[in-house]
Amino acid sequence: MCGRMDVDADMLNRWVPEILGLSFSTVTNHDLRPTQRIDTLALVNGRLSQLGATWGIKPSWATSLLINAKCETVRSKQTFVKSYVQRRCLVPCSGFYEWRAELNGKKKYRFTAINQRPLYMAAFWYPGEMPQIVTLTRDAPSLGTRAIHTRFPVFIRAEDAEIYVLGSADEADEVLGAAGDSGIEVMPARPD
Repeated sequence: MCGRMDVDADMLNRWVPEILGLSFSTVTNHDLRPTQRIDTLALVNGRLSQLGATWGIKPSWATSLLINAKCETVRSKQTFVKSYVQRRCLVPCSGFYEWRAELNGKKKYRFTAINQRPLYMAAFWYPGEMPQIVTLTRDAPSLGTRAIHTRFPVFIRAEDAEIYVLGSADEADEVLGAAGDSGIEVMPARPD
């Protein structure tokens, strides 16, 4: 499960355009939280382009904001299925944070790419004056990540970005199935 992201504009504004061959410009937020503005990559005017959104939805029946959906069940949940099938997007980020209960209280950990390149978090969006997104999670894929938290964001490889966003839902499912945590490193985060 992911409830905080790290967005480093210097890194993302350099590498996202270079790696994906498109225009992208964001602002730094080392503690991006639900309800805040987030820059995504989505299908806009027939091509992969930047789309500003906010993180989280609040359906009328929900008692709290929904920020994550399980990739294993996203197509069987009425709240998520239409947006997942029709409006997938990616969230370029520099990393994300998780907390683990330890003897002296909760400890914050930062997850980043070993190669210091962007991570592309799988998500889907809902239309509106300001679109809203929900990110996808899966069971933590390795013992190293599972030791921190049982759920883990789904990251899409850069070479699969267009397939995930522009392809069919079945093609997106295949890309989700290929996602893992190789190339991810975790370290204790600096105290807030």
